[in-house]
Amino acid sequence: MKRNTLLNWREKLGLSQQALADYLMISRGLVNLVERGERELPTQALLELSQLISNHAVATPANLSPERTLQERRKCLEWLNSMIKESTWQLAKLNRELTLMEADHQQALHHIQAFQMRQQQLATHVNHPPNERQQLWLSIQEEEAWKKVEKNNSVSRIPLQLKIVALQATLREAQQLIHSLGD
Repeated sequence: MKRNTLLNWREKLGLSQQALADYLMISRGLVNLVERGERELPTQALLELSQLISNHAVATPANLSPERTLQERRKCLEWLNSMIKESTWQLAKLNRELTLMEADHQQALHHIQAFQMRQQQLATHVNHPPNERQQLWLSIQEEEAWKKVEKNNSVSRIPLQLKIVALQATLREAQQLIHSLGD
C-alpha cells in the first residue's frame, strides 16, 4: 500500500488508529507502520479495509451531493484498482519464488543421484582406487544437495502456497467490490 493511502482513508472514514486497528483486527502499531510506509497490511486486513471503503463509498448520506458521492466511488475504485495491481504483482512474484523452489528441489535431487552414481563408480574401480580427495568432494557436494532438498521440500513450500491462495482470494474480493461499485 502506498505511503499515506491508509492514513487518507482512515481520516476520510473519521477513525482513530485504534478504531481502525480494532475493525481490521490488527494492532494499532501495525496501522502506524503501514501509514508510515514501513509495513504492508496483511491480506485479511486488506479485504476488511476494502469492504469498509466500499461501504463508505456506496453509502449516500443526505448531506452529500450526488457529485460528491460519485467522487467517493471513483476514489474507492481507484484505490481498489491500485490494490489489484499491487496484489497481481505480488502474486506473480510469489508464483516465481514457488517455481524456483520447486526447480531447486528437483535439481538437488538430480545432483544427489549423480553424486551417488559417481561414488559407486569410484568404489567399483579395481585398477584405480578412489582418491580420498574425490570422495571428500563428492560427499560435500551430496551434503549440500541434501540441504537444498530440505530447504525446498514440499513442507517448506506450504507457507508460500498459502500466501498465494490468500492473494488470489484478495484479488477475487477486490474484483467483486469493483463490480458492485460499478452498478
